[in-house]
Amino acid sequence: MRSMGIGGFKRALIFLSIGLEPVIFAIVGWYAAPYLKISNAIGALIGVIMGFGLMFWSIWRLGLSAELKIQYEIESEKLRGLTSMIEVDRYKVLKRSDIMKIIGAHGPIQLLNVLKEISLINKDFYDIDKLDEVTLDLVDFSHIIIEMRVKSPLEFVKILDGLSDFFILLAVNFAFKHEVESDPTAKAFALPPIPSREKVIDPKGLLSTNLKDLIASQEIRELYIQTLEEALSINSRAPLLALAAYSLALTCRDLGRLEYGKVYALKLKELADKLYSIATIELEKRGLRSDIVKKIRDRGLLRIFQVEGQEVDVMRSFIYEAHEALMRSGRIPLKAESIISYLFVKWCEKVSLKLAFMAARGEIDIPLAYSCSLLPL
Repeated sequence: MRSMGIGGFKRALIFLSIGLEPVIFAIVGWYAAPYLKISNAIGALIGVIMGFGLMFWSIWRLGLSAELKIQYEIESEKLRGLTSMIEVDRYKVLKRSDIMKIIGAHGPIQLLNVLKEISLINKDFYDIDKLDEVTLDLVDFSHIIIEMRVKSPLEFVKILDGLSDFFILLAVNFAFKHEVESDPTAKAFALPPIPSREKVIDPKGLLSTNLKDLIASQEIRELYIQTLEEALSINSRAPLLALAAYSLALTCRDLGRLEYGKVYALKLKELADKLYSIATIELEKRGLRSDIVKKIRDRGLLRIFQVEGQEVDVMRSFIYEAHEALMRSGRIPLKAESIISYLFVKWCEKVSLKLAFMAARGEIDIPLAYSCSLLPL
């Protein structure tokens, strides 16, 4: 408390000195005028002009330093446990070439050999009958967040819960796209942070009101049933995508309250705005009305602007940047960007794996699986 008081007193003195600069320079100009062979009034006027000039320069400099502080947020030792885990694991993220090897596998034996080659399964595994079970475990996204929660500081667990809600709702959006809109690749993107052994992991299972029990946020949980019912009644996934965007926006608000997450909260908010914009644009194109989208709009957390492409395109662009941040040379900064980038890249990896397994089983065409993969080249 004492240090905070001293810091506040110092800031008050700085602001007072800036405000008094015109007065001080006016006095100096008044007394210096005879030595400059000008009248006292002109000397004081020159002093006032110089004082105001210096005052505005000081204000600009303080504003710039505050802006730089916002742009280059502080690191936090609280994230040391998480970043230590990520430092080791980031080099294990699959490459596009690994995915291509899986896509091109013909038959279970060749697929088994490829998985061994890229170190996804042990070299001594030979049970072909259990290969489907193994591939199901490999695309399980739930353990990623579980592992991160164990090493997270308490205030960041809430952020992980919010991101978990977002991925659940995004998966429901893609499940709707697969089941109702008959998009074959959407099945791979219907990948929530739910254990793969759960029945709900299937796209049909995701379109269930029971899913609300897996949502952490009470506000989102209350909106979910109404959102799903409305999406099915108007035959549009837009309400589900809008709710996913709103869930992410709520998480951004919480993230912005953390010193090590203020800047990245703004970046993550752009993703939420884009997804929400896609939802509203779809409704406008089809002339549909959504009470859920109206409720979300009235809460004022999201904004609408023109967006090129669909949610997959927006996610791909965001994940490319996340991948670049994760794979930067040197140590990983102790910031929220590092943690959330890792989470999005791992989601992308699991989706790409799921696409590859679908192609290897003949569920989708090989070129389609490769083009839809989110992993950077």
